[in-house]
Amino acid sequence: IELSDRIISEAIVSSGKKLSDDVYVSLPDHLQFAVQRISQGMTIQNRLTIETMQTYPDEFQIGKKVIEYLGKKKHLTFPDDEATNIAMHLITAEEGDSLENTEGSIELINHFVKIIEQMLDKKLDTKSVSYYRLITHLKFFVQRIKKRQTNPEKGDDDLFNLIIHKYHQEYVIAQRIAGIVLSDFDYHVSDDEIMFLTIHIHRVKTSD
Repeated sequence: IELSDRIISEAIVSSGKKLSDDVYVSLPDHLQFAVQRISQGMTIQNRLTIETMQTYPDEFQIGKKVIEYLGKKKHLTFPDDEATNIAMHLITAEEGDSLENTEGSIELINHFVKIIEQMLDKKLDTKSVSYYRLITHLKFFVQRIKKRQTNPEKGDDDLFNLIIHKYHQEYVIAQRIAGIVLSDFDYHVSDDEIMFLTIHIHRVKTSD
C-alpha cells in the first residue's frame, strides 16, 4: 500500500493529471498478486509491452522502477511485461477509463503509427521530439474518438487549404486515418482535426 501510494504520487506529478480513486485499490492488489505470481514462477505476458514503451514512456518508466524495487526487495526477477501491467493501471487511472479500453487505445495509436510509417516508407525515430508530439496528439485524438468529442482547437479555411496543398502526402495519410476512424467508429473527423494531424505527420516526416 505504501509503495502504491508513492507510485501514484509520482504518476500524478509526471502526468499532471488527477488519477481515478480506483487506482488506490487496484494497484496495491495488482502488486501483491504480481509478487505472488513471480515467486511461484508464473508470468503473464503482455503483448503491448513495446507499444506501451513507445506510447506511454513516462508511465512505463515508473513501472520499470517499481519492478526493480520489488526485485531487490523480494529477491525476484520481474520481466518488462510486469512494468507494462503497472503502467496500464496508471494510464487507466489517468484517463478514467477501463483497462480493456486502455489496451484498445494503445493498439489503435500503434495502428495509426504503422500506417504513417508504411505510407511515408520511413521508420519513425521514437526518441525524437516530433515523434513525442505526434504520440501526444494521437492520445488526445483517440480519447476524442472514444468520447465522441470534437477538437477544441479551431483552424481557418485559408490555413487548411495552404497546408493540404503544401503537405499533400501527409494530408493523404491523415485522410486515410480519418477514413478508418469513420469506418470503424462511425466518427467523422473534422477538417481541423485532419489539418493538425497533417502537420504532426509532416514534422515526423522531416525530422532526422
